[in-house]
Amino acid sequence: MAGLMRRQNCAILLLTIVFAFYTVVMRDTNPQTFEGRKVQAQYGGRGWVNERTVSKTVLADTKFARCENHVVRSEDGKSVVSDWLWMEEHDAVNVIVVNRSGKFLVMKQKKYGIHDFTFSPVGGLIDAGETPFEAARREVIEELGVGSAKTLEMTRNGASITSSEPPMNDLGEADGNIPEEERADWVFLGSYRSAVNRGGGFVYLYLLKNSVAVKEGGGTRNYHGSGDDEAQNIFHFDMEQIRTSLERFEFKEVKWTAALALSLLHLQLDMFAGKPDDQVL
Repeated sequence: MAGLMRRQNCAILLLTIVFAFYTVVMRDTNPQTFEGRKVQAQYGGRGWVNERTVSKTVLADTKFARCENHVVRSEDGKSVVSDWLWMEEHDAVNVIVVNRSGKFLVMKQKKYGIHDFTFSPVGGLIDAGETPFEAARREVIEELGVGSAKTLEMTRNGASITSSEPPMNDLGEADGNIPEEERADWVFLGSYRSAVNRGGGFVYLYLLKNSVAVKEGGGTRNYHGSGDDEAQNIFHFDMEQIRTSLERFEFKEVKWTAALALSLLHLQLDMFAGKPDDQVL
């Protein structure tokens, strides 16, 4: 019996040492720890901390995301939550694209996190050194082969479509605004936290109106997108088909649905601009 207890105690001690070692190692691989240390890790995105953050420990880390456990003070400061799971992800963009014929360009794809197929708009991560708008413009070119008339002009003339340094606001968040020369066809629909209490990065939503092909076959089913390894088929939907697809829950990510709803609202306001009140529904 005594031998069994000694073996159990040794096992508990070993587990404690392994856990302590794991915690220290994972803290040391965090590029943005609460204490401000900066060491190399796979995930290179910015981390989240505010006045309620007591500490945070990295649980898992990849180049795309980092899972952390945060210790967080309550709003009234009277208690502490010690198991606040938090997910850091790179910020991303989604773009609703409408061509000069008024058709929405959407893709039919499979995604790892859902069963069967889904319709989706353009989307992707913001690369290091890009503004959100530049990421949106790049993703539209890569996935659909289209852009604005101004983008087509710039690419034909060999002009650069990236800036030297992404502007940030007072909170250290990327500025989603659109350059003056692109505002005729591009609309910024806002930036939103993916999950306000669990992280998930920020998504920047855009609408591109009056899109034109900037690559051969752009915007057609003959165009084969680049930038990732996901198969896709391009569809042209009119506004009624978009509404029907939304009602049938065929856009299976909430960010896509929000982007479409905001785009429909903007386009509807455009349609009714300048009309008498009795003609506005």
